[in-house]
Amino acid sequence: MCAWAAVAAGIWLGSLASWGGAASWLSVSSAACGAAVLLRGKACRAALAMGLVAFGAGWGALREREDAADSLATRLAGLALEAPVRLTGVVSTPIAAIERPTNPLMAFRPEDPGWRFELSVDRLGDDPREGPARGAVTVLARERPAVGAGDRVVVTGAYRAIGPALNPGESDRARWARSRGLVGSVDVPRAALIAPDEAHAGAWARARSGWHAFRGALRARAERSLARATAGLSDQGRVLVHSLLLGRPPPGGAEAAGQLRDSFTRLGLAHVLAISGFHLVVLVAVLLRVVRLAGDPGRLEPIGIAALVLLYLALVPASAPILRAGVLALALVLSEALGRRYDRLTLLAWVALGLLVWRPSELWSLGYQLSCGLTALLLWMGQRVHARVFPPPIRTGTLDDLRWLDPPAWRRLLNAARGLLSTTMLCWLVSSPLVLWRTGLLTPLAIPAAMAVVPLSVLVLAIGFGSLLLGLASPALAGVGAAPLTWSASACVWAVERLDAIPGAALDLPPVSMAWTLAATALWAWWLGWARRRDWRPLALAGLLAFWAGAEWRWAWRPAAPLRIDTLAVGDGSAHLLRAGGESLLWDCGSPSPSAGRLVIRRALRCLGQTRVRTLVLTHPDVDHYSALPDLLGPLGVRRALLSERFVDQARERPGGPAAAALAMLGARGVDVVVLAAGDRFVLGGVPFEVLSPPGGAPWSADNEHSLAAWARVGGRSLLLTGDAQASAIAAMRERWPWLRADVVEAPHHGSAIPAAIEWLSGMAPAVVLQSAGPRRAEDPRWSPSRARSEWLVTARDGSAWVEFGRNGALSWGTFRQRRGPE
Repeated sequence: MCAWAAVAAGIWLGSLASWGGAASWLSVSSAACGAAVLLRGKACRAALAMGLVAFGAGWGALREREDAADSLATRLAGLALEAPVRLTGVVSTPIAAIERPTNPLMAFRPEDPGWRFELSVDRLGDDPREGPARGAVTVLARERPAVGAGDRVVVTGAYRAIGPALNPGESDRARWARSRGLVGSVDVPRAALIAPDEAHAGAWARARSGWHAFRGALRARAERSLARATAGLSDQGRVLVHSLLLGRPPPGGAEAAGQLRDSFTRLGLAHVLAISGFHLVVLVAVLLRVVRLAGDPGRLEPIGIAALVLLYLALVPASAPILRAGVLALALVLSEALGRRYDRLTLLAWVALGLLVWRPSELWSLGYQLSCGLTALLLWMGQRVHARVFPPPIRTGTLDDLRWLDPPAWRRLLNAARGLLSTTMLCWLVSSPLVLWRTGLLTPLAIPAAMAVVPLSVLVLAIGFGSLLLGLASPALAGVGAAPLTWSASACVWAVERLDAIPGAALDLPPVSMAWTLAATALWAWWLGWARRRDWRPLALAGLLAFWAGAEWRWAWRPAAPLRIDTLAVGDGSAHLLRAGGESLLWDCGSPSPSAGRLVIRRALRCLGQTRVRTLVLTHPDVDHYSALPDLLGPLGVRRALLSERFVDQARERPGGPAAAALAMLGARGVDVVVLAAGDRFVLGGVPFEVLSPPGGAPWSADNEHSLAAWARVGGRSLLLTGDAQASAIAAMRERWPWLRADVVEAPHHGSAIPAAIEWLSGMAPAVVLQSAGPRRAEDPRWSPSRARSEWLVTARDGSAWVEFGRNGALSWGTFRQRRGPE
């Protein structure tokens, strides 16, 4: 445990200290470990700890921040956005259709079908003299390529690197990809640009091709077997079986998979659906039953089980949760095979340390924290808590005690249910503070849901693994267990749907502090393991923690300034959060990404302490300004929507269009719709906003011209929100309000270089300009004169940006990527 803590602390320290390179840290580690050889006692232990800390910092820096000279990331560094590249390598995954998340409003912006696969790259270009380039890319093809897993190909396309996180709460995609050797993506417009590699491949390249071809064939055979076994199931049932057994939904099941995953997550059962140690425990149990049918194989049993687990790991996707579970299972199985008694908690600590050495980025993964932490908790406190919840019977020393040695079937089931209850209660109570801190989700029904769903999931896994083994042995046997598999999977889906429909099954709460998380975790562990049942202190401390959380939610996340605006990074879309006087408003909520509402906007709002937004402004009918509406209306509790006249008119004129669909969603939720025009006003937390555009009955033809624009003044400073206003709207505003000036301005139409907009902002000379735009509009040189006179914050470059209006007229601003300052 000390070794793990030292390496983990080093990885954390290395992520903070940008001044220390990997070579420096590893030199310090070598010196400290060398000194430990010469020292004794406490000095030796201190030197070893220092050496492990330095090793963690150096190794983390080497894996996460520094690239080798022959790495693909180094060779492609500095390329422009969507620069053409030519890569040679091995197709490492089967060709799969791109299934985009379902969003009712994004149906009005249809995209062409596409296919994807991962390419393990050997070199740049197709000439062996180019030299090696190690890494992997995701190939996105618009036409289905005629290749398969294991084929060596030359791919030509437009390269896009994986960018950093740009919003609060957004996962660090660059860190995740880097730990897996993934560099970026290549967009290939035609299948002809994916050609076979005609050059002679070496022995290692041929071995890699053979391995990937074997994995691809194994996966295809397994999917065909499960397709036969699940032919009678609903879409949700097929998704459940495929996700439990293969770690991915069946083809065409992306929509059902998203719905099912959300239901499991809201019930606190995400670990049941994603392949983890829970699944491998069932797999090992099934394999043990099968192996022992032939008698006692002795030492060959754990070796055979380990080989079959390795085969299963080759079958499922090589994701972090699956590999973590596989390493843990193999370590425990092999330790038993050695015939010695190992302390399991110590063994777990070494395995957790090995996982950190393998992928230092796992330290930040919630899955790693819960997998290793809860497994350690069960090994340490599981039996103690079970004995406190269900005290063992008093043994009398008579023949009556024999009935406990061989209990009847009903008592075995009762004991299993008691074990599941105590285990679930311990894991849920101790992990809830961490999950709340990381995700904002509290699942009050997790314990009863686990009691209902876990036994059914175990049944699905046991029958499914049997069917999968038979199907892999012979396709004709794939449907042997179809009937019981259909019944158990349908029952499991039904239970999840009924439980998820209960009000209050999941609560989205504002963020809590790390100090509160640690205190709550310690309280639950102490209460369950050591506190007496009639002790009043745990209840008093729980009440104190509840007051602490309430105080944080009430005061810690409310801006001290009279007005604050946060502009989120949503690409070529818009989402501005305005807060004043304890009230909040979301000015537009759109993005080209169909999952931006769930994965970007909601997470960012929660990290900003805003889980409820009662007022929503939809500036105009272009869907890129409200595409996230379906994912936000319910969770944010929206009660009022402010719209332009053009929005309502277009919904009436085009009943099958996106504006009509959005109005129908608002009506279904009972949201009050208010239509605004130039001259109207609305108030946010005591701050009045005046609508500047569009004037009522404006004759303009373009939807962008009808975008709402509003102006507010607080503390002697002013804010101007322009939406997608273009030349006609800008001219009308300048004519009606010739005195108009603003200290903070939203760049019109995502910063498009419209001459009227450039002239307007040049004359206005605001202190800060907020540009919500994607990479293509980030650095347009036509805005250079305006950029020279203003602090220009671009979401594609700087991440989400904020500006606070002080009571004394001061302005302060900052961005997610650490740009900040006063005016």
